[in-house]
Amino acid sequence: MAPDPKQRVIQLVEDEIAKEKKNRKDAGVVTEKEMWLILTKHMLNVFIADGNMRQVKQVEELVIWAIVLHARTSNRVYKEIAKVMKLSHISTVYKKGNDVVSVGSTRAFSLCTVTLSMLSKVANRQKWNDNQRLVFFAIDSANINTGLQWDYVRQQMTGGCEGSSYQQVRQMFNAIASRLQDDEGEKEEDIEQVGAMMEHMKLAREHCVAKMTSVHPDTKTLSEVIASTDCEQFSADIVHQMTHSMQQLVPNFGYRGAGIVYDAANPNLTAVKASATHSVGDFLPQELKDAYPDIDFDRHKQIMLDVMDIPFLFLSDAMHTVKNHHTSLEKSSTSKAQRDLKFQACPMNLKMVETVWHATGGGKNQMHPTKLSSLTFNRDAKSRMDCTQTCRLFSDSVARMIKSAINDPNIPVLGNFQNKQVFNPLMWYIHHMNNLIDITNGRLGKYTPENGLSKQKDLLDVLNWFSKWKKDHDSRVANGTRTEYNFLAAITWDCIRNLILGHVFMIQYYSIERGFTIDPRTLNTDPVEHHFGNCRQMVGGSTSGLTAAAFSQADRKANLAKLAGYNAVGNCRGANEHFTKQKKF
Repeated sequence: MAPDPKQRVIQLVEDEIAKEKKNRKDAGVVTEKEMWLILTKHMLNVFIADGNMRQVKQVEELVIWAIVLHARTSNRVYKEIAKVMKLSHISTVYKKGNDVVSVGSTRAFSLCTVTLSMLSKVANRQKWNDNQRLVFFAIDSANINTGLQWDYVRQQMTGGCEGSSYQQVRQMFNAIASRLQDDEGEKEEDIEQVGAMMEHMKLAREHCVAKMTSVHPDTKTLSEVIASTDCEQFSADIVHQMTHSMQQLVPNFGYRGAGIVYDAANPNLTAVKASATHSVGDFLPQELKDAYPDIDFDRHKQIMLDVMDIPFLFLSDAMHTVKNHHTSLEKSSTSKAQRDLKFQACPMNLKMVETVWHATGGGKNQMHPTKLSSLTFNRDAKSRMDCTQTCRLFSDSVARMIKSAINDPNIPVLGNFQNKQVFNPLMWYIHHMNNLIDITNGRLGKYTPENGLSKQKDLLDVLNWFSKWKKDHDSRVANGTRTEYNFLAAITWDCIRNLILGHVFMIQYYSIERGFTIDPRTLNTDPVEHHFGNCRQMVGGSTSGLTAAAFSQADRKANLAKLAGYNAVGNCRGANEHFTKQKKF
């Protein structure tokens, strides 16, 4: 009996799939050609079954690809594509997705244990080494839309927090009502009292997220939400609890937490003061500290030791710190603010930079060596959050512009200053901030055992300049010729010191002593900030349109789009290449 031509074609496709699996460069990484062959075999099976999906068994790779597709699109788009390509039903996609990442019902004390379990399988399958398993945490919070809403799934009233059910909300309401009744001495509440009761109800107003990112350059795409919770207010207790929980939990899944990065919010700083017990100076060689006598390595506490005496670092975010310096220069330019930066006898403010910019041909709609614009100097609430303008200010081109204006004989004066040498400290300020940005954002390369010592010296040169300024300022405050407002704010000074010493510690402890390679771009809060930006696109970019339930769904979609992609990798080692626009060059 002659073989069925349909089965013969399927056998040929299966042989090609077997060849592709044998030629895989990495175990468990599906190539693009293999994915096409799997889809071809699937469509042939559908053709043989006359479109009856109950008779067709979908392979694991195709199901994972369907999960990624659904996570990166929407329900409606997925359903339309599934009709043509005969993919799994959307209910199957939801069910399989819950086996990959954590949802609200499977989180344990805000920790996404299912996600961590899947990350452990990824690391084991791809045989990651200790360097690749070294991770850094990033934590931040975003405002959510609060209030009472009807849950159509559970058919009950819920509060802003997904854990606030009808019974809990009702108990809160009755407790506040009885308290107000006792205070007022009345038995009947009017409309105003009901409104006051609603104001006193503790509903979630912020959504706190923590992401985990591998510090190794080849695995920095590992950036997953491993903890999230809704809270009435982002507090130091929540930061402390989530940090300690993540630090103790990730070793159970084969990873090791090196530290956590945060912005300059008060809850974060309070949590650091309560947890940190050691300074960076305890881990640096004495000869390195002796080379910088003006830097106090031992006063600032930002390291905590776990039960195995392994250090855990608390690190300030680079861009939040740099934006604070931009704001300090801005406040020094106006008489309404008390801040008035002075280096010895020389003032430093944003208005002085603008003066040099205009003196060298800026602001005339013509080509200029710098990328400064009026938005750099006339800042509002939106531009203060824009890192682009801050990086344009603290750039080497601006420092060269000031130096050129000082040495240019055709520019006799700059503004109201007859002596142009007054601008020298401002030039050095911008020069050192430019070096700090270039090092911490990875523009000058990664941290390796070979360049570790030179990177440390470059960072400490920046801190040494600020330390000398601080030392001179303190002596002038002591003799009454300066005030505390002639230097950086206490939080800004603590953050830049924390940032620089934290990077110096990472280089010393992991790169120099243990031979690890570290990408400095992974030591910031960008993964969380990008996550919030992607979540807000679900409601058209609104900053206050997301509820707690919507944020929980956004966390799930983000993790699915990243995590499931590890099993559906194309030629460029990332499933996201199939869904993003390619660069032309």
